[in-house]
Amino acid sequence: AASDVYKRQGSGKSVIYQLASFLNPGVTMVISPIISLINDQIDNLLKNGISNAIGISSKSNIARSNLSEQLKYNNYSLIYLSPERLQTGSFRNIVGNLLLKNTVYCVAVDEAHCISEWGHDFRTSYLNIAKNSRTFFAKNGNCPSIIALTGTASSCLLYTSDAADE
Repeated sequence: AASDVYKRQGSGKSVIYQLASFLNPGVTMVISPIISLINDQIDNLLKNGISNAIGISSKSNIARSNLSEQLKYNNYSLIYLSPERLQTGSFRNIVGNLLLKNTVYCVAVDEAHCISEWGHDFRTSYLNIAKNSRTFFAKNGNCPSIIALTGTASSCLLYTSDAADE
């Protein structure tokens, strides 16, 4: 059953999926809209002594050829990426290798208001997050839990079903 949690911006919503990633087996994929947000999350984790997180973006320091090796040989519990990354064949192949030794336990959509605010116009990949997650992160017939969090939902988002449907 779906449930909604409304918390103001800066109230620690990211702790929900970060804590879950440390308490549960497997990997938490965090879908985030902006590279700087991904980098801020990882920087904050590193400042607190947590080094088992990685951000995957086109501007990542990790070369694409090395990304598969990084995911294969490091025990990341948090992997941050954009929704567009879920739609690329090369990333899907890398996920296939990751799933040989790991399970994606949870997919967290950070800044979930982007589903309604951007999904219909210029970032349609937001509308495919759930489908792509269930398709590419399923293992042995088990699909990951999907949670969506935002602190900046407009009243329009609260009264539409885009986020709940996705």
